[in-house]
Amino acid sequence: MGQALDSDLLRQIPLFSQLDQVSLQRIAGHSELIGYVDEDILFRKGDSANCVFIVVSGEVEIIIDTETGPHNVAALGPNQLFGEMALLNNISRNATLRAHGQLNVLSVNAETFFDVLQQDSDMSLKVMQQLADKLAKAHDHAADLKRQILQLQKSQLSFRRPSSMELTSDRARFNRLWQRNLRADAQDRSDHYYDLLIDAYNEAPRVYHTLLHIEDCLSLFDRVKTRLENPDALELGIWYHDAIYQIGGKDNEERSAEMFMQHSDGVFTDSFRQRVHDHIMATKHAGEKPEQKDSRYMVDIDLSSFGKPWDKFISDSEKVRSEMPHLPDHLFYPNQFAFQNALLDRSQFFQSEYFFERYEETARYNLAEYFKLVQQFTNKQQRQ
Repeated sequence: MGQALDSDLLRQIPLFSQLDQVSLQRIAGHSELIGYVDEDILFRKGDSANCVFIVVSGEVEIIIDTETGPHNVAALGPNQLFGEMALLNNISRNATLRAHGQLNVLSVNAETFFDVLQQDSDMSLKVMQQLADKLAKAHDHAADLKRQILQLQKSQLSFRRPSSMELTSDRARFNRLWQRNLRADAQDRSDHYYDLLIDAYNEAPRVYHTLLHIEDCLSLFDRVKTRLENPDALELGIWYHDAIYQIGGKDNEERSAEMFMQHSDGVFTDSFRQRVHDHIMATKHAGEKPEQKDSRYMVDIDLSSFGKPWDKFISDSEKVRSEMPHLPDHLFYPNQFAFQNALLDRSQFFQSEYFFERYEETARYNLAEYFKLVQQFTNKQQRQ
């Protein structure tokens, strides 16, 4: 059962912020706030439609069926509307929607929603056009993958480094993590080490291996930390695993692990330091399943980009490519494919049960499509 809302709360939602009080009260009387936990299904493809939804907080995934099985193709965030296309076209739901983490949505009775929009003609035309466009993009399916591939081919896979951006991460989070593991006689220099890490991840040559990657990793960590034997060791491993990133370097992981060992000398217990060191080294992705259970989560979190929806996977792939502009395509792609094929040749792409169940199929699908895309582009270049 959801939670009823009053008009004051509704006015905080951008979609309703300009409505008059009578309209707000009417919507409030025919809507409810519903909470979901990770992987809850909001509705399935083929379900009948009798309401529209607005994301209040969290994220909802759009799942479509393809020849190779279900795939996560897009995500919707706060203030985005969904579910109205089935009502506008008088059809059943055309995709499955699933909660990604904690999710709160506003469910509004369809008849009430459209009646209110009709009463405010200027707003309804503007809102319906805007929301229909957004949801059409969110509901892209297998046919649209081909469109994206053709677009990328047309642009000749022109990977460009985005303009520099300043990222800020959570200093308080890092400080708390560092401080709760300090030995009793150790000095707290977490502020200093945090600054060094931020400087490292903001280095100019980086495009993918930035703070954004760390923040993505920490977000996934937060979802699995209750499954870990020593969450703090893994979290520190995430913070440090790409601290040293020399383009093309073969010892980045060793040097990142060494940086951590230097920072933590005399600060943490030796056993804790060794755990963190081992987690960082696991991101070399050499060989089969790591012996430590927590290290399996470490490698899966680091490789999680492969299991993202197609558009995000492609975006990350572009960033990786743009970190190596000095390498021509005929050198970059064979090296990249050798690494990716080694991952695919493993009995499991993802080493932990959690990631295997949720992202294995998507990762293999993404790489198969990506190999086709690059091969088509390469063949085209050779013919020219």
